[in-house]
Amino acid sequence: MINWSDIGGVLLDLDGTLIRGGAALPGAAAFVRRLQRLGVPFLYFTNNSLRTPDAVAARLTSLGFPAERESVYTSSMATADWLCEHRVASSIYMIGEAGLRTALQEAKLTLVDGGETRADAVVVGLDRNATYRQFAVAMRHLTAGAAFVGTNADRALPVAGGFAPGAGALLALLQSATQRSPFIIGKPNADFVRTACRKLRIAPAQALVIGDNPETDLAAGIAAGAKTILVETGVRVVTDLRPDWRVAGVAELLN
Repeated sequence: MINWSDIGGVLLDLDGTLIRGGAALPGAAAFVRRLQRLGVPFLYFTNNSLRTPDAVAARLTSLGFPAERESVYTSSMATADWLCEHRVASSIYMIGEAGLRTALQEAKLTLVDGGETRADAVVVGLDRNATYRQFAVAMRHLTAGAAFVGTNADRALPVAGGFAPGAGALLALLQSATQRSPFIIGKPNADFVRTACRKLRIAPAQALVIGDNPETDLAAGIAAGAKTILVETGVRVVTDLRPDWRVAGVAELLN
């Protein structure tokens, strides 16, 4: 099926591809260990902005995956990298959890609270505890001209027993209220793939993107010029995009 000697590195989506809820999907950990044995570099490459890279690595390790901080690249980390590279804002109002807050703080970016200090940018990731007041403050900054940045636009997040609202659902609320569209850092932005490839020191054409969501994983991989595998264990979306390979789950890749 795949000649792994032709693959320079693998970008592995997490939710819906390797894990679902609090459990590893069948064969997923064994597949990543096989990549390790074959000497194929890989990066856990996730739109999920909730956790820090240390927390993601710890979670994966507890589920049987080989993982460390350096093998994780999240949309929160990519957002911080983008903000620093493009010097978009000197002050940021964020809606998000520990993964986003830590990434912004480690990048030495200034965060403002809901007070009177003006923010140059509003950055939104998934926040399971977001309040109406936070959205009201974000709207105030946006209507005053702040840049509007989203870690990712996933409308739904695969969880045990089904799906939960994703960061895209929170962004949609602000987009509807302000009539402004956010700039999305994570997948389907092809630059997320390109940045991840730089971390693996490979060209996008040498990369293989494995994911479950055609609108994000598949779209980003194709746009960046990478090879793609679509797995059918997560989000089901009708799309005209065609992956290089399609499998029921990553366990098939062990054959």
